[in-house]
Amino acid sequence: MIVLNLGCGHVGEDMPGFVNLDRNPAYGDRTGWKVDDGLRRWADGSVDAVTVSHLMMYVPLHTWHLLLDEVARVLKPGGHVRVTEDVIDDPASRHWMGHDPLHSSWKGRVVTAMTTQLVVGMLGMSGIAAREVGREETSCPVDIRQDRHGGPPHTFYVEGVKP
Repeated sequence: MIVLNLGCGHVGEDMPGFVNLDRNPAYGDRTGWKVDDGLRRWADGSVDAVTVSHLMMYVPLHTWHLLLDEVARVLKPGGHVRVTEDVIDDPASRHWMGHDPLHSSWKGRVVTAMTTQLVVGMLGMSGIAAREVGREETSCPVDIRQDRHGGPPHTFYVEGVKP
């Protein structure tokens, strides 16, 4: 079973069960995630699951389709994706994100305000049926819960399945 991880902020760290493709812009490389940072090496329909963790807030919204279309491309039919993100406009998040979460945070410059509805909608536009899930909830046959950065109220989880 092939499970890819994007954006957990642990570049080069072994994550048992995951192929870690992390290149988090918050940890030294501020050029940001690029489609060719790992997904292009995977063939169409060759991956069982993908986790995207705390990455999309660093990627401009108008480029999300590049990331999500690539995730959809590499997933097998019935493959799962799990997105773990920060709710950067939630006042509960400001204790760790700084005074203005849209312009400064503990990891670097945030460029996209995150909401569950936004992520669900954008996954849908890439052909992935998605919904919000709880921290411990997953419908994937393999454990893809990558929640190293906490939970509600400042973190939400979305899972989707490629039809």
